[in-house]
Amino acid sequence: WVLWLRPSGRPSTLADQQAQPSRSSASATPEAALVMCQAIKEYHELTGIKVGFKPAGGINCVNDALIYYTIVKEVLGEEWLNNELFRLGTSRLANLLLSEIKGEEMKFF
Repeated sequence: WVLWLRPSGRPSTLADQQAQPSRSSASATPEAALVMCQAIKEYHELTGIKVGFKPAGGINCVNDALIYYTIVKEVLGEEWLNNELFRLGTSRLANLLLSEIKGEEMKFF
């Protein structure tokens, strides 16, 4: 099982995250991502349990996504760079990438 850290501090499983995605007006920030990744690293060092990280909101372009990718890589390491432990919660970015590929505006997500 992969645990995802909720803002409440209560972990949830990946299945919970997929079944009941949370919606919030708050957006991810690189500063918050850094703090959360540092906490995830410390938790892993203390328990041996890997906790997933999923920033969501405010990720509007590929450069934004690269910032979060880099934070995860530098703080948690390459072993976290997979869809089991790191996901971006950004349907907007997915739609922008699809639009670029198709050459027309897409709103798939």
